[in-house]
Amino acid sequence: MKTQESPTLIEQALAHLGTAKHETIMIGDQVATDIAAGNAAGLHSILLASDVPFNTAADIVPDRIVSSLLDLLDAPAKRTGPLS
Repeated sequence: MKTQESPTLIEQALAHLGTAKHETIMIGDQVATDIAAGNAAGLHSILLASDVPFNTAADIVPDRIVSSLLDLLDAPAKRTGPLS
């Protein structure tokens, strides 16, 4: 399943928050919606693979997968993707 995500809502949120794309990360629990939207907007993305099942989607890949938001506290030691 390939989705066409519009980055409009994310761009509006960035404008409201006053953050730039390079300093913002999309964190979500669904590949086909959250990660796809983050990728379409040019953000780094992290998939939260918790107990909630997530749908995979071809050609949509997060920069990192974590099982808990607590995993992000130790990010430098456990980094698996190109996030810097």
